[in-house]
Amino acid sequence: MPEKVSELLRPVVRTMPWRMIAAAAGLGLLLAAYPGLTEDEPGGRPALIALRASAVAFALGAAFLLDDPARHTTAAVPTRRALRHGLRLALLVPVAALWWAASLLAVPEPARPPRRPP
Repeated sequence: MPEKVSELLRPVVRTMPWRMIAAAAGLGLLLAAYPGLTEDEPGGRPALIALRASAVAFALGAAFLLDDPARHTTAAVPTRRALRHGLRLALLVPVAALWWAASLLAVPEPARPPRRPP
């Protein structure tokens, strides 16, 4: 199994929709920073709504991860589609974690959600 993953890594990275994910991440960061750009003193509620809209924008971009444009050419490959999708998801997780940290930092300090729940 590990040798299959290492053989699949390069083609999977090449066929991932990186431009769509980057566009959705950029839009999400703009949405997260919007309350700080428009208001003098952003409140908690507009920042929370902007952060939620930011998460939705990134999720919509990441949904293109499920569309595999190479599925017709890899139909005869001896690996299952679940393995290819799992590998795509594993490649997206670190990108999503970095994006989420950046979007939390884009929210202005007074309106930023607490690190720990009360």
